[in-house]
Amino acid sequence: MRLLLWFITIASFIYTVLFAYALWKEKSKPGAIAMLICAIAIFISPFFITLS
Repeated sequence: MRLLLWFITIASFIYTVLFAYALWKEKSKPGAIAMLICAIAIFISPFFITLS
């Protein structure tokens, strides 16, 4: 079960980063930066959940 949760987290992170890249290429830099911040939050949040 834990492996499945990590797979979903990594897949969400990759999808969000690729979406931010697409926004950057379309010259929507504020949107791309916001999506990168969301991607970082997606990647970091499981570490805080497992520490508590």
